Amino acid sequence: MNINDLKNGMCLVLKNNEKKYIIDNGVYHKESARQLKFDYSLEGMKDLYLSNMRYKAVNYGLDIMKVIDADDKIIYERIETDWDKVPVDTKVWVSDNQLIWYKRHFFKYENGNFYTYFTGRTSWSKNGKNDIEKWNYCELPKEDSVLNYD
Repeated sequence: MNINDLKNGMCLVLKNNEKKYIIDNGVYHKESARQLKFDYSLEGMKDLYLSNMRYKAVNYGLDIMKVIDADDKIIYERIETDWDKVPVDTKVWVSDNQLIWYKRHFFKYENGNFYTYFTGRTSWSKNGKNDIEKWNYCELPKEDSVLNYD
């Protein structure tokens, strides 16, 4: 599923647990138990997100984590990686803007930032602290994913 598949009748659950409702090509949130408030048009919302339903700006709380259809069935769910369990030297894709991705080896995740070894180095081949890079985004490789590599 991608951002262009969203349509009327769907409920979106964001990473910050806020729910958005798509009604008549508008996106709304609950202002109270009985009242919805308009946020933006569906097309306007699509401009704020990448095709993989991640928010374009660096704001982890606004990524779309679940899409629920009108029958209350989950039709999409993003599975988050527990970065504390990812071993050092694991192959990853990293980016600062989610548009261009780089192949690297994982070092650690700390305070909302991802750290990798510089340009393909590993824990075995690094030359010190200068061989560590900081990134905004990190993903584990998936066979069915196509990312724009540099």
